[in-house]
Amino acid sequence: MNDALKIAFQEFRNISFESIPQRCSVGLVEDKIKIKYLNRWYLVSHNDVSYFTPSIPPTPPTKGGLNGISKGEGRPGVDPDAKAQVSERNKTIILHYLILSKGTPASGKLIDFREAPGGRVYYEVFEKRVYKPFLGVFGRNAALFVEAATSLGGEEIHFGDSAFKFMVLPRVPTNLVFYRGDEEFPPACKVLFDSNISDHLPTEDIAIVCEDLVRVLREYGRAAQPHPPGCDLQRKGDAG
Repeated sequence: MNDALKIAFQEFRNISFESIPQRCSVGLVEDKIKIKYLNRWYLVSHNDVSYFTPSIPPTPPTKGGLNGISKGEGRPGVDPDAKAQVSERNKTIILHYLILSKGTPASGKLIDFREAPGGRVYYEVFEKRVYKPFLGVFGRNAALFVEAATSLGGEEIHFGDSAFKFMVLPRVPTNLVFYRGDEEFPPACKVLFDSNISDHLPTEDIAIVCEDLVRVLREYGRAAQPHPPGCDLQRKGDAG
């Protein structure tokens, strides 16, 4: 476990557990926090973060959970990847959100990364790690972006040529806007956030969340793109 994650768990254990569900807009399953990050469910205890899939009917809520809290939605479901380990990176982001979120509702005003605290200093790196990888896969294929965004649970919104809102965390709406480009201008993209995003995540984590969002979209996009016949034959040969 890296130092950042150790510190995050230490801080998480010191906060009021009762305050988390309402403040962070998350649920409870038995004695754990249930939270969705990038359209995937996780369970968070004082000692670990694990995957969660609500694939079985929940048991009725009961009293006597952690610190007297109701045990909420009952027993967790069975995740086919239950034995897989959540990355330390994801664990840290989730814990930071649960620790730091002030529960501030969305303002409805949108800002870009440069308007986050310290965002201008980091913006060039942000462009290289978020915008460049996105355009490398979707720059000439808007339809593929729409398909990938829909598969990730994105909500289509009216910006640019194609745009989707992703609830990457419960109080962190993240809008990804795509511009097709033309003979004069190349394709471009922009990430827009609610102006209150810094009430929920530090700027460094905002950048990481965007990197992860684009990574998941690119993975879908690459998998959906057709491969040359030779590649398919090679894979079939390897499989045999």
